[in-house]
Amino acid sequence: MAELVIKKRHVPWVRAVAWSPDGQQVASGCWEQRTQVWAVVSGKTRLTFPHHDLRALAWSPDGARIATASHDRTVQVWDARIAEKLLTYHGHADGVWAVAWSPDGQRLASGSFDHTVQVWDAESAQTLLTYQDHAAWLHTVAWSPDGTYLASAGDDEVVRVWEAATGATICTYQGHTRKGGGSGDSHRIDSVAWSPDGTRIASAEGRWVLVWKAMTGKTLLTSRNQSGYSGPAAWSPDGTRIASSEGWPGEARVWDAASGEITARYNGHTSYIFALAWSPDGELIASGGRDHTTQVWKPD
Repeated sequence: MAELVIKKRHVPWVRAVAWSPDGQQVASGCWEQRTQVWAVVSGKTRLTFPHHDLRALAWSPDGARIATASHDRTVQVWDARIAEKLLTYHGHADGVWAVAWSPDGQRLASGSFDHTVQVWDAESAQTLLTYQDHAAWLHTVAWSPDGTYLASAGDDEVVRVWEAATGATICTYQGHTRKGGGSGDSHRIDSVAWSPDGTRIASAEGRWVLVWKAMTGKTLLTSRNQSGYSGPAAWSPDGTRIASSEGWPGEARVWDAASGEITARYNGHTSYIFALAWSPDGELIASGGRDHTTQVWKPD
């Protein structure tokens, strides 16, 4: 069984969590009110960023900035040391539900209900590229480890892999739409994550977490959730394990990325889990959800 390290209580639901690159702090974003940055050892809040209708957040690779995405159509970038707002991106025409930093920290990608992913300069907020190949709301976007490609997905039930510089689509993965299910089942994809070596992608939706080859779309592994609800999926830093969540009350599972064998379970949450993130050293996992808590736990 996994071991609880610390539990941080919030007032609204916890929508997003992210580790600082040094692994000493966690940022947890609440649905309506604010993002908190707090120390993992003590749970003491160090900074708060006020906002409304948060849907996603991401910590920059250098640890200096935090980006928050909101349903008010904006992405805001904050100084992670003093909680000062540095810029606001206004490029979307609808709510923003996903945001991700490029590995070099120079660009941001944001996915919106306006059916687009915008790639933009993290210093000037200038739009560099608009990707328009999706036919429905976007829920998730992720950079390849080398910063060359992006993967994005949402309500159109496909994952698209495309060049960050040109917007050219490389691969369209339809493994989720081909899975079985009852009449009316939704295959909306809520999470995509690249393996650390850039060769595989894990994508999660209502009943399935699938692992597949990033450039070809060949399915390598399937994991079925019995509950019909699947939260996010996240790779361990060494690429050997995947953490995902399932059901009510939210259970987090850690499984072998090659075999699909479950190696750990965590049952500390009392409702749906909306966010999962591995610590940079791979020793801990932070999870947040509808039970108004962020919890840090050890998967071994």
